[in-house]
Amino acid sequence: MSGSELSAWVRSGPAWLIGIAYLAAYVAFDWASYVQPFDPFGITPWNPQTGLSFALILLFGRRYIPLLFVAPFLADLVVRHLPAPLPVGLLLWLVVGAGYSAATLILSSSKYGFQARLPRLYDIWLLLLVAAVSTVIVACLYAAILASANLMGWADFFVAALRLWIGELIGIAVVTPFLLLLAAGRYLKITWETLAQFAAMCASLWAVFYGPATPQLYRFYLLFLPIIWIALRSGLPGACTGLVVTQLALMFVIEFLLPGSVDTTTYQEMMLVLTLTGLAAGGVVMEREQAEYRLRLQQEAHARLTRLGSVNELSAAVAHEINQPLSAAATYTRLLAEELGERDFSMKDARESAEKANAQVQRAAAVVRRLRDLIQTGRTERIEAEVSELLNAALEVVKPELQRAGVSIVSQVEGDLPTVTVDVLQVEQVLINLLRNAYESIEDAGHSSGMITVGVRRSPDGDLEIVVGDTGPGFDAEQIDNPFAPFHTTKRGGLGIGLNLCRSIVEAHGGQIWLANGGQGAEVHFTIRNRSLPAP
Repeated sequence: MSGSELSAWVRSGPAWLIGIAYLAAYVAFDWASYVQPFDPFGITPWNPQTGLSFALILLFGRRYIPLLFVAPFLADLVVRHLPAPLPVGLLLWLVVGAGYSAATLILSSSKYGFQARLPRLYDIWLLLLVAAVSTVIVACLYAAILASANLMGWADFFVAALRLWIGELIGIAVVTPFLLLLAAGRYLKITWETLAQFAAMCASLWAVFYGPATPQLYRFYLLFLPIIWIALRSGLPGACTGLVVTQLALMFVIEFLLPGSVDTTTYQEMMLVLTLTGLAAGGVVMEREQAEYRLRLQQEAHARLTRLGSVNELSAAVAHEINQPLSAAATYTRLLAEELGERDFSMKDARESAEKANAQVQRAAAVVRRLRDLIQTGRTERIEAEVSELLNAALEVVKPELQRAGVSIVSQVEGDLPTVTVDVLQVEQVLINLLRNAYESIEDAGHSSGMITVGVRRSPDGDLEIVVGDTGPGFDAEQIDNPFAPFHTTKRGGLGIGLNLCRSIVEAHGGQIWLANGGQGAEVHFTIRNRSLPAP
């Protein structure tokens, strides 16, 4: 089972089972990370269970937010046996649940465009920024409640808040990206090089604690070398895996090999710097690889399109290639008609003429298919993706043109849509083409401003339907009835092959495309087959 298939299987599980698994994992993580606590109130320098909470909401949705209030109560009950009086405990659980509920609501809001698959460096920094702000608020309120209830002195407020903030933030920074990538099927593949990288981590960790008689913290920077190595070679999945392994190894050494002799908070401060460095390096490498991939596919697509030459060359090629088989087919059908008109016609000769005519028609169809293949964009390399990510990528391309023209855009994307298996570049090219058509329609109509709407929803048969509408003049009846007439265009200087390319790509993905007039202007609808459904 591949990573994406495992992710789909987990997400399709019943809600009650996912909830129970989360609560059990939360308590287990809290118990395993209960290292050097500050008094018996769960203030520890590493809290991976908080990262688990973030991953739960970002992966499975807001309906699980109530569990963020229940989980801290269960952890206090099982691990610490309710150390605080019940009224104080209720306040503490409320602060933790409300603080991280607000943080995950911000991240899951469409306003900020956060994508749980972490395809951009922006998503990583947004996650870390929201995590840093929410954890500092929770840590300060948590420590203030304990001090106000006289469960610790106000003199210890700063130490307790700092310890809790570092533990919560590094729990999110290390655990959440790792789980999000794992759920998206993006994980580190084990090779001889990755084994060497893990060996380098172990050697660096040994040097930190058992090396020459120099301050151990100075030697902590040795851990940066294997993390940067794996980030540069394996991108973000490698960096996240390396950080998880390093964090687990660090806590194992501190708790079991050197118990009581090391200030865990100080090392966790250094680990936080290492985590930020590893995530940044992995994110930069990931964006560079994506840029190189897109550039390579665009170059291949450009090479195919440049073979078309000018519109005159294309017309001449089409006329030359199709004229011969169609002329031959016309000749054979004329002969067939003449033979059938004769009183003593030969059935054998008539059948032979019909077969020859049919062969020439099939040859003409093959020519059309070859010409279509010539102008199709790039290779078919299909991966699992979310339609919202495809839409965001297309909008990034056309956004400067829309802003210069004063055209606004409104996205209406339904929640809980399934992922689709598509050639990302091709589907993005369809969206870019339709968005540009909409913008040019508004511009050609002489409007000084306008609006484009993009909607994504489930079609009645379960597929995904995407609608691109504009406030332009709309389509005339002939365009709607025959939208894919060859080389027909309403744009100045257009070649008339844009919609045909879109149709080829959409149909290659098992979908359909059609035109309509909406309430304000033109609309283009197309569907993408939901591969989780049985084939029709």
